[in-house]
Amino acid sequence: MTLADDFGDDPARFLARRTTGTAVARIRGLETIEEVEQWIRCEKALGTRRPILKALAERREALEAIPRAESETEEVAADA
Repeated sequence: MTLADDFGDDPARFLARRTTGTAVARIRGLETIEEVEQWIRCEKALGTRRPILKALAERREALEAIPRAESETEEVAADA
């Protein structure tokens, strides 16, 4: 299995570019924390760039906030 098989594309395709704009735009579309972690590993293997790691950390934080928001909604509904 490859990352492309697992997630539909290969992070290196975006991360190997010198400019970060396309990679950052693609990072905003990552849908799972597992996918973000794969991108982090790929970025570290290619060479670490601060803007890319920052974008990945921000995306991870956004994704981690989603389950908490959903579980809070369920708790409110259960209390009603």
